Amino acid sequence: MIVAAPASGQTRAGEVVLDTVNASTPVSAYGGVAVWSAFDAASKTYQLRAYRDGQVSDVPVPPRHSPFDADVGPDATGRPVVVYSRCRVDQTGGLFFNELPELGFARGCDIRRFRFADGTDRTLAAARSKVRSEVTPSIWGSHLAYFAVGEPRHGPRSTTARLYLADLSGKQHTRRYRGGDGRKLDRFAGKVSDGPSPTSLDLRRTTMTYGWSNLETCPQGEGDSSGEAQAAQIWRQSSTRRKRLASECQGLGVFGPFFDADAIRWVAPQPLHATALKSSIAGHDIPLPAYTVGAALDGPNLIVARGTETGPTQIVSLPVPSAGP
Repeated sequence: MIVAAPASGQTRAGEVVLDTVNASTPVSAYGGVAVWSAFDAASKTYQLRAYRDGQVSDVPVPPRHSPFDADVGPDATGRPVVVYSRCRVDQTGGLFFNELPELGFARGCDIRRFRFADGTDRTLAAARSKVRSEVTPSIWGSHLAYFAVGEPRHGPRSTTARLYLADLSGKQHTRRYRGGDGRKLDRFAGKVSDGPSPTSLDLRRTTMTYGWSNLETCPQGEGDSSGEAQAAQIWRQSSTRRKRLASECQGLGVFGPFFDADAIRWVAPQPLHATALKSSIAGHDIPLPAYTVGAALDGPNLIVARGTETGPTQIVSLPVPSAGP
């Protein structure tokens, strides 16, 4: 399906509605290309969509039962490509209009790469394992970052999500990092029941930033998937140093993060249903539309997924608002 970005979707100066997708979705953008997931209520599946060359179209890959953890970035030639996970068992279940799934709970996942230039879609062998499930990929040139969770073989056990950085050219060995705060995912009867999980990942050259959800580190006590308080963390990982940039205790968590020049930005819900694009640089927070669950920077514009309590989620392009004081 191809749909021209509707001029009639413009709601205020510089703001354009690109798509209506009916459910929460992360977004990613690079080089004039943005991607997100569109929910089909009839099939209860999500289709990957892209905005490029002024048009919105379905990416010709099979749908899945949870929003795509898709990331747009440059390949080794500098052309935009998209990487995403394809799983044997998706993380499903009821999501509120302002929630996203924790993809570390999916099973049997491999990383695939779709090239817009020639339409090829293939599994990346550099991130493939029979004993691990790989999710939340991000690509930059010849490097691929992703999280991997061990697959249980004999009954319930706990496993830890680890962060990996692979060289798609094969010139360097894959590097492994701790990821988050090191606590374990809890499994019961072969299924993940609760616990820490990666929620997003972005790569810039060989430096990574990621979101992390942990139910056991809030002062209110242990929370659960019903919306109890949880620690939503933002981390930065270089080749030599790991640093926690933010940690907040709230039911909705934080969304993102992504690189913006020298800063790292992420979406954080605020009191009274407001939303802010937070920054690793003090004093550079940016107000966003209420119920924003995903954001990505595309040149001078932000591409955001904006939910509502009574209507469908929209994908909106808007000029980058001024930073707060």
